[in-house]
Amino acid sequence: MAFNYALQWESPRLKYYWHHNFVHEVYRKHLVEKITGQQERKILVDCRENFYSFYLDIKEIEEIGYKYISFFLNEKKFINWLNKCQEENINACEEPWLIPSSYEKQELFSLLKGLEKKFHYSVALHLVSQPHITSFLEHELRVLMKHIDSQLSGELLSEVTLPLKLPEILFEQFEWYTLLLLVERKNLSEKKRIVLFQQHLDKWRFITAGDSRKPMTLEYLIKRSGLDMGDYTQIKKQYTHLLEIKDGSFARRVAYLENKYLSKESQRFAFIIREISYIRFITKSTWMKLWFLIDQVIKRLENILEMPLEDFTSSEMEDINNLTENLIWNDRKTYLYISGDEGPLLYYNGTDKMIRSQIFEEIDFGSIEYLQGSIGYKGTVHGRVVCIGWNDDVTKKLAMVTEDTILVVPQTTPAYVGALVKVRGLVVDEAGITGHASIISRELRLPSIIGTRIATKVFHDGDNIIIDGDKCIVKKIIEETKNE
Repeated sequence: MAFNYALQWESPRLKYYWHHNFVHEVYRKHLVEKITGQQERKILVDCRENFYSFYLDIKEIEEIGYKYISFFLNEKKFINWLNKCQEENINACEEPWLIPSSYEKQELFSLLKGLEKKFHYSVALHLVSQPHITSFLEHELRVLMKHIDSQLSGELLSEVTLPLKLPEILFEQFEWYTLLLLVERKNLSEKKRIVLFQQHLDKWRFITAGDSRKPMTLEYLIKRSGLDMGDYTQIKKQYTHLLEIKDGSFARRVAYLENKYLSKESQRFAFIIREISYIRFITKSTWMKLWFLIDQVIKRLENILEMPLEDFTSSEMEDINNLTENLIWNDRKTYLYISGDEGPLLYYNGTDKMIRSQIFEEIDFGSIEYLQGSIGYKGTVHGRVVCIGWNDDVTKKLAMVTEDTILVVPQTTPAYVGALVKVRGLVVDEAGITGHASIISRELRLPSIIGTRIATKVFHDGDNIIIDGDKCIVKKIIEETKNE
């Protein structure tokens, strides 16, 4: 029954969303395989009352991982995938943010089916770039660069695998601090500030769809300005830092790409990783916006039908009258789902707890003093933890950030980028070389350890920890109590 698994991601438990849209519609229907020719089939889903975890079989990843490389090295297939990702993003950008209030029940069901189809395809396009897949590309690149001095090799790897195009979220940050400087210098009235905030909003509304499922709002920008405008010196410092990144990144990368140590084959792998890294930002924002639109439709349908809609499939939507009979997860607070050679197995109503105890080890998180991970960006720093869990109030947590903070998070999101400009270091549960955390930390020259899996469960607010970039670990600093 049990298999060796690797945790891919965790999230808060969300109705309707994870199991139906990822497991059933994407993995069970082999949408990724239709794009790449490869797809994992052995899946474990652990759905508890407060969170949802998704695992893939380690042996299966190893068996097919290198086969994915043939897809990336096939120029025609690879470029076609990149173009499809861009095309879907453009289509999503053109979707209106609000569903017309005039839509009735049948129109909403029809719209939902169309949005779901786009959503599932966009998710499949995104999953092609998952770090557990692209790690095989990174490994091959490291092998090709093994003749280079280890320190130079690490520096080269960081530079040549960064996207040549600066992620839009950093442009948004730069323009935001530029705006704050203008507001501060000219001491603008609240009315004039609102006009400037609205202009910023109109340009960058879609950027937070890369994480939060909903666009930026004016209320959010007003609250954000309250957090960021406390110290003019800090505003100037963040502006200068981002200006250096904006002006220096491209030239620096071009210089590294022209480095004599890189063979043509190395450059080819570096190019592929760069393109994948950039496209991950795009595909994530695409399906997040579609998810936001789907949420709106479902809420409207729930009001019309006067019943909650949990997890249902498109085929079940065909018969609206029998919808209540076809709800498949509505009464299941927890479940364990395993899909493998024996076919799909579902455990619930208590049996999931029994099977879960056979598969998962009980971990004493309090006894763990250090964690191994991968380098996001090399460096050794120590500081005090601010840990943001899935169910925490992000705004309150970010208000705790100071210059000696090491931020510990499950994954990085656009909401955290403003804090990342300020902090001393970063530790992340998830991520890989093509992930958001790795790219942003390298852009910001921020020491980081990624892929720790359980850092948010081990470290707590106020813990004194050190990021050791040489050993790829993050560990607690045990503080001795001084005797009087």
